Amino acid sequence: MIEVGNLMNSIWFGEKPTHSQFEMKENILKASSEKEVLLDLIEIYKTGDFSQKDVLM
Repeated sequence: MIEVGNLMNSIWFGEKPTHSQFEMKENILKASSEKEVLLDLIEIYKTGDFSQKDVLM
């Protein structure tokens, strides 16, 4: 498993995600609102994985 470290501690980046990328992607599929999808996408992007960019568009 890849360990994620904070690139920079600040209010802009926040804490590193507590869930795995797989769990966050599963949460996107199960989300009941656009807000939930957006929050999960942000968490995925914070890990450096931008493969879900099409979902944001």
